[in-house]
Amino acid sequence: MDEKNPEYSQLITKLNSLEERISSIEGKLGIATPAEFTKEGEHTLPGDQSTRKTTEESSHASFESSIGGYGLALVGNIVLLFGIIFLWQYIHHLGHPLYSFLFGYATVAAIFAAAKYLRRIVAKISYMFALVGQLLLFYFTLHLHYYTDTPVVVNQAAGILLLFVVIANQVYHSIKKKSEIYAGIALTMTFITGVVSDTTYFMLSTAVLTAAGSVYFFFRFGWKTTFIISIFLSFSVFIIWVLKNPGLLDVTNLTMHHICNLYLMACAAAFSMVALFPKKETLSKSFLMSSVLVYGMSFSAVLMFFVFTFFMNSYVILFVAISVFCILFSIILKKFSAWDFSPAFYAMYGFVAISVSAYGLFGLPYVFLLLALQSLLVLAMSLWFRSQMIVGLNAAMFFVLLITYIAISESADVINFSFALVAFLTARFLNLKKQLLKLETNYLRNTYLLVMFIMVLYSLHKALPDQYITLSWTIAAAVFFFFNLVLKNIKYRLMAIFAIISAASRLFLVDLSRISFAYRVIAFLFLALISISISIYYYTRMKGKTGSENPGDKDSI
Repeated sequence: MDEKNPEYSQLITKLNSLEERISSIEGKLGIATPAEFTKEGEHTLPGDQSTRKTTEESSHASFESSIGGYGLALVGNIVLLFGIIFLWQYIHHLGHPLYSFLFGYATVAAIFAAAKYLRRIVAKISYMFALVGQLLLFYFTLHLHYYTDTPVVVNQAAGILLLFVVIANQVYHSIKKKSEIYAGIALTMTFITGVVSDTTYFMLSTAVLTAAGSVYFFFRFGWKTTFIISIFLSFSVFIIWVLKNPGLLDVTNLTMHHICNLYLMACAAAFSMVALFPKKETLSKSFLMSSVLVYGMSFSAVLMFFVFTFFMNSYVILFVAISVFCILFSIILKKFSAWDFSPAFYAMYGFVAISVSAYGLFGLPYVFLLLALQSLLVLAMSLWFRSQMIVGLNAAMFFVLLITYIAISESADVINFSFALVAFLTARFLNLKKQLLKLETNYLRNTYLLVMFIMVLYSLHKALPDQYITLSWTIAAAVFFFFNLVLKNIKYRLMAIFAIISAASRLFLVDLSRISFAYRVIAFLFLALISISISIYYYTRMKGKTGSENPGDKDSI
């Protein structure tokens, strides 16, 4: 085609114009176009600078919007809240309480009206306005009777009733708006109302009400933060109650103290209802376990405070009641709870309460005898619940109990041998029921066997005169070896060997210089007899052609 042809020139012009338009559109959309070179010789894409500039502008705009929109609105509402409170206080202190409250409630009405007007325009600012209005409404209503020299509402019951009308309104809006912040404020208002009332029954009732309300919100909406905060609010009421009523510290005022205990246990029972919650996607096992531990420790702290303050001489019935509740509740949880850990927690807490009651009844050192035997009862419950957790917690309690006994208590032969017997029976129980309890390792059972071995030697050492200790340890070695023959268990054979080594060590290190010649001869001969007998049996019966262990052994090291 001839380049001088007018039609050709028009076609070229239109194509160039179309290419420029396409390039412009691609640049604005950030679409990559053929590479070009800048004046400095850098290889760039036409849309890069435009895209980078747009992204940076968007980021700055977002940051500016967050600070200028939400941040300043939050600061402004906080300033507004305190500004109105200070202005109300100024009017109130001028000696016009009625006018100050008319001003206060008129301001609240104006704020609510502004919040309603802004609802469709700026939802976040509307929400903040409504929140400020609720706080001011509670503040002004609180001062109708409390914290003023000239109360407008003279009757305390009427003042509390008005406060609960405000709280009920707050609860209603928290449910309607599905707002955890509103719910948390409602529970905090309940806590404040109870504390300022300074009335025992009402004050302690608000602790239970706060606990029940948080459990309801947790169950219906899964509000975790509110639930955790309410734990500290509820149990703090009891500490504040004591601090606000120092006259009640008189230990003779047991009626009031027992009433306080009833409220405390009611509060704990309300929180315990979370263990009956069904499994939900929004409710994790780890959070529920942590919650149970938090309110369990909070309850225990307040309970110990009351015991050391009021009930040092009369706490047995209290802990018996706690143990009965916990064990019965653990049985209910075993049947109805969807969480496998909850029955174990409450069962073990119940047994700890029984331990405290036993201490109150029997004192030291014989409480350790009862507690050692109680370990077998807990073990039986673990079989019924089929709970590895109860087995583990029971083992921890048993070992701590044993260490405590040896560290702080005077030795008693019956207690020493009871620990050895319980350790032996527990090890046998775990061996026989390991499939039912789904125990995958033998570490726990081996630990019980180690405790049994140590306690047998320790018990004999404490129970017998010095000249008989080595002889008794040698007899113990023979008994261990007998159990090896009966149970076909290598662990008892190892205990027999270590008992012989222990007896021999004591014979040479201690007995040669301390016991009489006749006892020394008897100890040497008997130790030699048992050692050689075990050795002969070991080499004739327990070694195969390759030197491997007897296949009849049921356990390996």
